[in-house]
Amino acid sequence: SIVKLPEGIVVTPQICKLSTGACITAAIPDGRFRKYDVSTRVDLHAWDRSYAQYFVGPGGTEDDVTTHVNANISVEMGAKGMNNQELSLLLTPVSCDGGMDCSDYQVRLEGRYAWFRAGVADAALNGKSIAFASAGLGTVNISTCTTNGAAARSDGKNAVLLPFGSAGDAVGAASVVDMTIGQIRLQLDNAKAKEVARLHDTFGTSNAEVAKAIQAAVMWTYVYNPVENGPFLPVSRGWGKNLNNANSDDWIYIIFEWDNFFASVLAGLGNRDISYSNLFQVVKSKTSAGFMPNYFFGGVSTQDRTEPPVGAKVVLELYNKFKDKWMVEVVFDDILDWHEWFLRRRILWPAGLVALGSWNEQRSYAGQGDDDSNSMYAARLESGLDNSPMYDGSFFDNTTSHLMQMYDVGMSSLFVQEANALADLADTIGRPEGRVLRSRGKLMADKIRR
Repeated sequence: SIVKLPEGIVVTPQICKLSTGACITAAIPDGRFRKYDVSTRVDLHAWDRSYAQYFVGPGGTEDDVTTHVNANISVEMGAKGMNNQELSLLLTPVSCDGGMDCSDYQVRLEGRYAWFRAGVADAALNGKSIAFASAGLGTVNISTCTTNGAAARSDGKNAVLLPFGSAGDAVGAASVVDMTIGQIRLQLDNAKAKEVARLHDTFGTSNAEVAKAIQAAVMWTYVYNPVENGPFLPVSRGWGKNLNNANSDDWIYIIFEWDNFFASVLAGLGNRDISYSNLFQVVKSKTSAGFMPNYFFGGVSTQDRTEPPVGAKVVLELYNKFKDKWMVEVVFDDILDWHEWFLRRRILWPAGLVALGSWNEQRSYAGQGDDDSNSMYAARLESGLDNSPMYDGSFFDNTTSHLMQMYDVGMSSLFVQEANALADLADTIGRPEGRVLRSRGKLMADKIRR
């Protein structure tokens, strides 16, 4: 789908087989989960969203004619103009039913609004466009076109039906009225060429393909949800939680602490704003107890455990690249709170090193409930290495310390790294904590070496 903000307009191309009525109604770029039982392969995705491409299909169950769609479709999209307000979309069949004849397939281009945004999507006005009337935000028209002028028609509601012909015969849509297939293709081809040239110029020919893959991995997980304060980079588009069991995939997402910190580093290779927006969503998830949760979504978070502390190191790396003191000031106190929480809740004596744990302080007097908290299983999830054999066994104290009875040298070392990174950040923004933090890091490092 293409989503246009701030209106919340959603334009979704669905691939349908005419003879059976089977349709691919949705797809996500997550090969592990294959949600909707659809194969999706992602390709280039520019930081500025001027160009993106993915391939979708086949979909459904192969031996079930009511669900099987045996087509391979290239989907290209782009945005340009002031605030990326000009949208374009091109769908080109690569093959259908193993051959070149795609006349049994069509695109159902559906318009709607996400997140309960107010507006009306109407495809019944002229049969070949979708008119979006957004409450208080004006109107947007998405016009469609086909190869060789094949007739488009409305479904009488909120979708336009666009027939394919042979493989290579594209159908398209654009927010600029009366664009042709040729004009859309030229615009997208130029945007693609510009982005490929940028990758080669920035990273060199030998590394351009690697940079393209990293960029695609970041951008194809770049989403917006009004529950958060800005766009962010979840680990997966298919592995998430649905807010209050909402009957819509619009609300599904999940953010994992250290995974998302690393995503900010990756995004920082090419786009500062995306990197910072994701960073802020992670840091501002801090619990009332003072730590960044293992995961969170829609105001729900793990109240018993964190994940490996890497926030200060990531912020320091981003500061060293972009030199924005204001960014450091936004996140410093929250990351410092998290660091000091480790001293209160994750130190195992007598050695005084960090140990993994699980304990929901908000349930201290009411019991830990029916979830997995206060257990060996929950504590090993704090490691970020959930299935590591290091944590096989049962050596968790669920009565007193609520910690694994094992010193974790890796987590202790990360604690040292965070102390030193926080000290450097404190110096950068003129805070007085640098001396104490360096002393704290040295003390923990000495304990590790004993």
